[in-house]
Amino acid sequence: MLMGISEFESVLALQCAPTLRGIKAASLISLPLDSETNTCRLIMRYASCLACHGVSVRRIAVLSERALVLFYKSDLLKKILARPAAKKILGRYGYPLSDESPLDDDAMLTFQIEYLTERIALCESFPHEIGLFLGYPPADVEGFIEHGGKDFRCCDFWKVYDNENAARKIFDCYHKCTNDFCNRLKNGATIQEILRRSS
Repeated sequence: MLMGISEFESVLALQCAPTLRGIKAASLISLPLDSETNTCRLIMRYASCLACHGVSVRRIAVLSERALVLFYKSDLLKKILARPAAKKILGRYGYPLSDESPLDDDAMLTFQIEYLTERIALCESFPHEIGLFLGYPPADVEGFIEHGGKDFRCCDFWKVYDNENAARKIFDCYHKCTNDFCNRLKNGATIQEILRRSS
């Protein structure tokens, strides 16, 4: 059975609302490859609409007959990946870093996402540093790596190892945003209408 528009929009609302609203750098969703053509059609249909709101869309991998699609706000993501703590982690895994290249920020971000894509293909799973691309604090990404995903303080959108109070405030904000998107969809609005009214 092919994924329809309403189902696709529900997935976007549930898994990408904070990114679509511009309060989260990126979201990664997994879409069934019920039909390669259908999945690509849905992604292409929404990519141009989302681009008008500053959200880029990129399919970065296919794992277990599912497409992994990254929705991201370029400006937010560039700032996050440029932080010294984030660059230290990325450098450890061989990512290209902006101060080592004359390329502009947009080209560097493209290279970093391409390298992430290669890492996912190589690992056939999610490499630990993917949390940085999703906007997780570097201290929590580092904590996850050091503790092997155990001994965290709390867990919601990510596993928290450092500042629990700050993380809980962010989680609350993300949940409110997601609930708002989902409620508006239930009341008949489309993703495009929600974004237009939020602008």
